[in-house]
Amino acid sequence: MDQVIPNQFNGFSRIEYLSVFVALLYGFVVAEFFLGWSKMFRKREQILFSYEHIAWTTIFFFVIVLNYYTMWFRISYLEMGFFYYLLVFVPILIFYFAAIYLFPEFDGINELDLKSYFIKSNKSIIALMSLYFTLNLIISTVFHENEVFATVNIIRFLYVVFGMAAFLHNVLWLRLLLLAYMSVALVVALVVASGS
Repeated sequence: MDQVIPNQFNGFSRIEYLSVFVALLYGFVVAEFFLGWSKMFRKREQILFSYEHIAWTTIFFFVIVLNYYTMWFRISYLEMGFFYYLLVFVPILIFYFAAIYLFPEFDGINELDLKSYFIKSNKSIIALMSLYFTLNLIISTVFHENEVFATVNIIRFLYVVFGMAAFLHNVLWLRLLLLAYMSVALVVALVVASGS
Protein backbone atom coordinates (compact mmCIF):
# COMPACT_ATOMS: atom_id res chain seq x y z
CA MET A 1 0.00 0.00 0.00
CA ASP A 2 1.45 3.35 -1.05
CA GLN A 3 1.20 6.10 1.49
CA VAL A 4 0.29 9.51 0.11
CA ILE A 5 2.21 12.31 1.79
CA PRO A 6 0.22 15.55 1.83
CA ASN A 7 1.80 18.84 0.72
CA GLN A 8 0.42 20.55 3.79
CA PHE A 9 -0.39 19.42 7.29
CA ASN A 10 -2.30 21.79 9.55
CA GLY A 11 -1.31 24.71 7.30
CA PHE A 12 2.38 23.83 7.50
CA SER A 13 3.96 22.94 4.13
CA ARG A 14 6.63 20.28 3.87
CA ILE A 15 9.29 22.87 2.94
CA GLU A 16 8.34 25.02 5.93
CA TYR A 17 8.50 22.00 8.19
CA LEU A 18 11.93 20.90 6.93
CA SER A 19 13.39 24.42 6.81
CA VAL A 20 12.62 25.06 10.49
CA PHE A 21 15.19 22.45 11.51
CA VAL A 22 17.75 23.93 9.12
CA ALA A 23 17.13 27.40 10.60
CA LEU A 24 17.60 26.03 14.12
CA LEU A 25 20.93 24.49 13.12
CA TYR A 26 22.09 27.80 11.61
CA GLY A 27 21.03 29.50 14.83
CA PHE A 28 23.10 27.02 16.81
CA VAL A 29 26.21 27.73 14.70
CA VAL A 30 25.72 31.51 14.97
CA ALA A 31 25.35 31.07 18.74
CA GLU A 32 28.76 29.32 18.78
CA PHE A 33 30.30 32.44 17.22
CA PHE A 34 28.56 34.78 19.68
CA LEU A 35 29.64 32.54 22.56
CA GLY A 36 33.26 32.56 21.34
CA TRP A 37 33.31 36.34 20.90
CA SER A 38 31.64 36.93 24.27
CA LYS A 39 34.22 34.75 26.03
CA MET A 40 37.00 36.63 24.23
CA PHE A 41 35.52 39.92 25.38
CA ARG A 42 34.96 38.77 28.97
CA LYS A 43 38.50 37.39 29.29
CA ARG A 44 40.16 40.18 27.29
CA GLU A 45 42.60 40.89 30.13
CA GLN A 46 43.93 37.32 29.90
CA ILE A 47 44.12 37.13 26.10
CA LEU A 48 46.82 38.19 23.68
CA PHE A 49 44.72 39.05 20.65
CA SER A 50 45.54 38.40 17.00
CA TYR A 51 44.20 40.65 14.25
CA GLU A 52 44.38 37.76 11.82
CA HIS A 53 42.27 35.59 14.13
CA ILE A 54 39.67 38.31 14.63
CA ALA A 55 39.50 38.92 10.87
CA TRP A 56 38.93 35.22 10.17
CA THR A 57 36.18 34.93 12.77
CA THR A 58 34.46 38.00 11.32
CA ILE A 59 34.74 36.79 7.73
CA PHE A 60 33.54 33.29 8.56
CA PHE A 61 30.57 34.78 10.44
CA PHE A 62 29.53 36.92 7.49
CA VAL A 63 29.92 33.94 5.15
CA ILE A 64 27.49 32.05 7.40
CA VAL A 65 25.01 34.94 7.36
CA LEU A 66 25.36 35.33 3.59
CA ASN A 67 24.96 31.59 3.07
CA TYR A 68 21.75 31.58 5.11
CA TYR A 69 20.44 34.67 3.32
CA THR A 70 21.04 33.17 -0.13
CA MET A 71 19.87 29.70 0.90
CA TRP A 72 16.31 30.48 -0.15
CA PHE A 73 17.42 29.58 -3.71
CA ARG A 74 18.04 26.06 -2.45
CA ILE A 75 14.99 25.65 -0.24
CA SER A 76 13.20 23.90 -3.11
CA TYR A 77 15.83 21.13 -2.94
CA LEU A 78 14.40 20.07 0.40
CA GLU A 79 11.38 18.54 -1.35
CA MET A 80 13.48 16.68 -3.91
CA GLY A 81 14.41 13.93 -1.46
CA PHE A 82 16.50 13.08 1.57
CA PHE A 83 19.84 13.29 -0.27
CA TYR A 84 19.12 16.88 -1.29
CA TYR A 85 18.00 17.64 2.24
CA LEU A 86 21.39 16.40 3.46
CA LEU A 87 23.13 18.72 0.98
CA VAL A 88 21.65 21.63 2.90
CA PHE A 89 23.27 20.30 6.10
CA VAL A 90 26.84 20.06 4.81
CA PRO A 91 27.56 23.82 4.95
CA ILE A 92 26.13 23.92 8.48
CA LEU A 93 28.48 21.13 9.54
CA ILE A 94 31.41 22.93 7.93
CA PHE A 95 30.51 26.14 9.79
CA TYR A 96 30.15 24.26 13.08
CA PHE A 97 33.58 22.64 12.78
CA ALA A 98 35.02 26.01 11.75
CA ALA A 99 33.64 27.50 14.98
CA ILE A 100 35.37 24.74 16.93
CA TYR A 101 38.70 25.54 15.25
CA LEU A 102 38.23 29.32 15.39
CA PHE A 103 37.45 29.58 19.09
CA PRO A 104 39.56 27.83 21.72
CA GLU A 105 38.29 26.62 25.06
CA PHE A 106 38.48 29.62 27.34
CA ASP A 107 37.57 27.89 30.59
CA GLY A 108 40.26 27.54 33.21
CA ILE A 109 42.92 29.51 31.37
CA ASN A 110 45.29 32.00 32.92
CA GLU A 111 46.51 33.46 29.64
CA LEU A 112 45.79 32.63 26.02
CA ASP A 113 47.78 33.70 22.99
CA LEU A 114 45.30 33.78 20.09
CA LYS A 115 48.09 34.31 17.58
CA SER A 116 49.75 31.03 18.56
CA TYR A 117 46.37 29.33 18.73
CA PHE A 118 45.48 30.54 15.24
CA ILE A 119 48.85 29.44 13.82
CA LYS A 120 48.12 25.93 15.11
CA SER A 121 44.56 25.78 13.74
CA ASN A 122 44.68 27.92 10.58
CA LYS A 123 45.23 25.01 8.20
CA SER A 124 42.00 23.40 9.38
CA ILE A 125 40.13 26.70 9.10
CA ILE A 126 41.43 27.33 5.56
CA ALA A 127 40.66 23.72 4.56
CA LEU A 128 37.08 24.02 5.86
CA MET A 129 36.51 27.27 3.97
CA SER A 130 37.97 25.68 0.82
CA LEU A 131 35.69 22.67 1.27
CA TYR A 132 32.71 25.01 1.65
CA PHE A 133 33.52 26.88 -1.57
CA THR A 134 34.24 23.66 -3.48
CA LEU A 135 30.89 22.25 -2.37
CA ASN A 136 29.06 25.44 -3.36
CA LEU A 137 30.78 25.50 -6.73
CA ILE A 138 29.72 21.92 -7.42
CA ILE A 139 26.15 22.37 -6.18
CA SER A 140 25.59 25.63 -8.06
CA THR A 141 26.88 24.06 -11.27
CA VAL A 142 25.10 20.71 -10.99
CA PHE A 143 21.75 22.33 -10.16
CA HIS A 144 22.18 24.99 -12.85
CA GLU A 145 22.13 27.91 -10.44
CA ASN A 146 25.19 29.28 -12.21
CA GLU A 147 27.15 28.40 -15.31
CA VAL A 148 30.55 26.80 -14.74
CA PHE A 149 32.34 30.02 -15.68
CA ALA A 150 29.97 32.41 -13.93
CA THR A 151 31.69 35.15 -11.93
CA VAL A 152 30.60 33.68 -8.60
CA ASN A 153 32.04 30.27 -9.51
CA ILE A 154 35.31 31.83 -10.65
CA ILE A 155 35.52 33.66 -7.29
CA ARG A 156 34.87 30.37 -5.48
CA PHE A 157 37.46 28.53 -7.57
CA LEU A 158 40.11 31.21 -6.99
CA TYR A 159 39.49 31.02 -3.24
CA VAL A 160 40.05 27.27 -3.36
CA VAL A 161 43.30 27.76 -5.31
CA PHE A 162 44.57 30.47 -2.94
CA GLY A 163 43.31 28.44 0.02
CA MET A 164 45.19 25.34 -1.02
CA ALA A 165 48.37 27.38 -1.56
CA ALA A 166 47.98 28.90 1.93
CA PHE A 167 47.20 25.44 3.34
CA LEU A 168 50.27 23.83 1.78
CA HIS A 169 52.78 26.59 2.46
CA ASN A 170 51.28 28.14 5.64
CA VAL A 171 53.17 31.43 5.40
CA LEU A 172 51.84 34.73 6.67
CA TRP A 173 51.87 36.59 3.35
CA LEU A 174 49.76 33.88 1.67
CA ARG A 175 47.28 33.84 4.55
CA LEU A 176 47.04 37.64 4.39
CA LEU A 177 46.54 37.50 0.61
CA LEU A 178 43.79 34.94 1.15
CA LEU A 179 42.25 37.10 3.87
CA ALA A 180 42.33 40.20 1.64
CA TYR A 181 40.85 38.27 -1.27
CA MET A 182 38.13 36.86 0.94
CA SER A 183 37.36 40.29 2.39
CA VAL A 184 36.93 41.86 -1.05
CA ALA A 185 34.86 38.93 -2.31
CA LEU A 186 32.68 39.07 0.79
CA VAL A 187 32.09 42.82 0.45
CA VAL A 188 31.12 42.36 -3.21
CA ALA A 189 28.81 39.45 -2.28
CA LEU A 190 27.17 41.48 0.50
CA VAL A 191 26.60 44.43 -1.84
CA VAL A 192 25.10 42.15 -4.50
CA ALA A 193 22.93 40.37 -1.90
CA SER A 194 21.68 43.66 -0.46
CA GLY A 195 20.50 44.66 -3.93
CA SER A 196 18.43 41.51 -4.37
